[in-house]
Amino acid sequence: MLEEIGVFRGFLCRRTLKLKINDYCSEDKPHTIGLPQGSVSSLILFSIFIQDMIDTDTNLKPLQYADDVTILFNSKDSQTLCSQINIIAATVHQWLLRWPLKLNCTKTIFNVF
Repeated sequence: MLEEIGVFRGFLCRRTLKLKINDYCSEDKPHTIGLPQGSVSSLILFSIFIQDMIDTDTNLKPLQYADDVTILFNSKDSQTLCSQINIIAATVHQWLLRWPLKLNCTKTIFNVF
Protein backbone atom coordinates (compact mmCIF):
# COMPACT_ATOMS: atom_id res chain seq x y z
CA MET A 1 0.00 0.00 0.00
CA LEU A 2 2.75 2.47 0.94
CA GLU A 3 4.56 1.68 -2.29
CA GLU A 4 1.47 2.58 -4.37
CA ILE A 5 1.10 5.84 -2.46
CA GLY A 6 4.74 6.59 -3.20
CA VAL A 7 4.16 6.04 -6.92
CA PHE A 8 1.27 8.51 -6.96
CA ARG A 9 3.18 10.97 -4.79
CA GLY A 10 6.06 10.84 -7.28
CA PHE A 11 3.60 11.30 -10.14
CA LEU A 12 1.86 14.32 -8.57
CA CYS A 13 4.52 16.09 -6.48
CA ARG A 14 7.58 18.14 -7.28
CA ARG A 15 6.40 18.93 -10.80
CA THR A 16 7.59 22.02 -12.61
CA LEU A 17 6.58 23.93 -15.70
CA LYS A 18 8.48 26.08 -18.13
CA LEU A 19 7.20 28.60 -20.66
CA LYS A 20 8.82 28.66 -24.09
CA ILE A 21 7.95 31.28 -26.70
CA ASN A 22 10.14 31.36 -29.80
CA ASP A 23 13.70 31.66 -28.43
CA TYR A 24 12.65 32.66 -24.90
CA CYS A 25 12.53 30.00 -22.23
CA SER A 26 11.53 30.79 -18.64
CA GLU A 27 12.99 29.26 -15.52
CA ASP A 28 11.31 26.19 -14.05
CA LYS A 29 8.38 27.13 -11.82
CA PRO A 30 6.66 24.82 -9.32
CA HIS A 31 3.40 23.36 -10.63
CA THR A 32 1.21 22.49 -7.65
CA ILE A 33 -2.29 21.96 -9.10
CA GLY A 34 -3.85 19.78 -11.74
CA LEU A 35 -2.79 16.51 -13.28
CA PRO A 36 -0.16 15.82 -15.94
CA GLN A 37 -1.73 15.90 -19.41
CA GLY A 38 -1.66 12.85 -21.65
CA SER A 39 -1.31 10.23 -18.94
CA VAL A 40 -3.67 7.31 -18.40
CA SER A 41 -3.10 7.72 -14.66
CA SER A 42 -4.39 11.30 -14.89
CA LEU A 43 -7.62 10.10 -16.50
CA ILE A 44 -8.14 7.49 -13.79
CA LEU A 45 -7.38 9.93 -10.96
CA PHE A 46 -9.67 12.60 -12.42
CA SER A 47 -12.48 10.05 -12.85
CA ILE A 48 -12.14 9.12 -9.19
CA PHE A 49 -12.02 12.80 -8.20
CA ILE A 50 -15.30 13.73 -9.93
CA GLN A 51 -17.14 10.53 -8.99
CA ASP A 52 -19.10 12.31 -6.26
CA MET A 53 -20.12 15.26 -8.45
CA ILE A 54 -23.54 13.83 -9.13
CA ASP A 55 -25.45 11.45 -6.89
CA THR A 56 -27.27 9.22 -9.31
CA ASP A 57 -30.91 8.30 -9.00
CA THR A 58 -33.16 6.20 -11.20
CA ASN A 59 -33.95 9.02 -13.68
CA LEU A 60 -30.44 10.41 -13.99
CA LYS A 61 -27.83 8.79 -16.18
CA PRO A 62 -24.38 10.48 -16.11
CA LEU A 63 -21.90 9.27 -18.74
CA GLN A 64 -18.22 10.13 -18.46
CA TYR A 65 -15.21 9.96 -20.72
CA ALA A 66 -12.00 11.51 -19.36
CA ASP A 67 -12.95 15.05 -18.28
CA ASP A 68 -16.21 15.16 -20.27
CA VAL A 69 -19.50 14.38 -18.55
CA THR A 70 -22.87 13.95 -20.22
CA ILE A 71 -26.03 13.80 -18.16
CA LEU A 72 -29.10 12.16 -19.63
CA PHE A 73 -32.53 12.95 -18.20
CA ASN A 74 -35.74 11.07 -18.81
CA SER A 75 -39.21 12.21 -17.80
CA LYS A 76 -42.79 11.89 -19.01
CA ASP A 77 -43.57 15.59 -18.51
CA SER A 78 -41.62 18.79 -19.12
CA GLN A 79 -42.24 20.24 -15.64
CA THR A 80 -40.55 17.27 -13.94
CA LEU A 81 -37.75 17.37 -16.50
CA CYS A 82 -37.08 21.08 -15.86
CA SER A 83 -37.08 20.46 -12.13
CA GLN A 84 -34.55 17.61 -12.48
CA ILE A 85 -32.28 19.75 -14.68
CA ASN A 86 -32.37 22.68 -12.25
CA ILE A 87 -31.57 20.44 -9.28
CA ILE A 88 -28.60 18.84 -11.06
CA ALA A 89 -27.35 22.21 -12.34
CA ALA A 90 -27.36 23.55 -8.77
CA THR A 91 -25.64 20.38 -7.50
CA VAL A 92 -22.89 20.63 -10.12
CA HIS A 93 -22.49 24.36 -9.40
CA GLN A 94 -22.03 23.72 -5.67
CA TRP A 95 -19.56 20.91 -6.38
CA LEU A 96 -17.50 23.16 -8.66
CA LEU A 97 -17.41 25.86 -5.96
CA ARG A 98 -16.34 23.31 -3.34
CA TRP A 99 -13.40 22.03 -5.43
CA PRO A 100 -12.41 25.35 -7.15
CA LEU A 101 -12.91 23.99 -10.69
CA LYS A 102 -14.24 25.94 -13.64
CA LEU A 103 -16.80 24.67 -16.10
CA ASN A 104 -15.82 25.31 -19.71
CA CYS A 105 -18.99 27.09 -20.81
CA THR A 106 -17.88 27.13 -24.46
CA LYS A 107 -18.04 23.31 -24.43
CA THR A 108 -21.30 23.10 -22.45
CA ILE A 109 -24.33 22.16 -24.54
CA PHE A 110 -27.96 21.54 -23.66
CA ASN A 111 -29.99 19.40 -26.06
CA VAL A 112 -33.61 18.32 -25.82
CA PHE A 113 -34.83 15.31 -27.79
